[in-house]
Amino acid sequence: MRSLFLAIVLTCLYSHAQTSAYNPLKSKGKLYEYAMFSKVSADATIEDVIEGKTVLNFKSLTSENHSVGFTSEDYWVFFELENTSNETQAYYLETARPITDVAYLFQIGGDAISVYKNGDDIPFDERQVKHRETILR
Repeated sequence: MRSLFLAIVLTCLYSHAQTSAYNPLKSKGKLYEYAMFSKVSADATIEDVIEGKTVLNFKSLTSENHSVGFTSEDYWVFFELENTSNETQAYYLETARPITDVAYLFQIGGDAISVYKNGDDIPFDERQVKHRETILR
């Protein structure tokens, strides 16, 4: 199987995004109902998306285990988290497929972009979360 790339973006990239922020304490429903996904070219960068050089055609996820099957295509998932508690919260995101070669998490806050990675092709000591599954924090 060729590499499957999954980019997970934690912030609002587009003013036209049709989903609202997911608040684990207040939102009704599940995270996938607030998320959208898009197929992208392999050379797409987060900077190109933010600057509008790469346009993504987002579609709603249909379930919390939405599958695109075995593919060599790259997909990005977009959602925004909202924390209304008075404390910093840690959230964990696990890919549903146990066979995910590489998953990137882009967390955008202010002018900073933090990049985290995990997946079968990432050496264990380089994974953000040291676990056999593909989990991002």
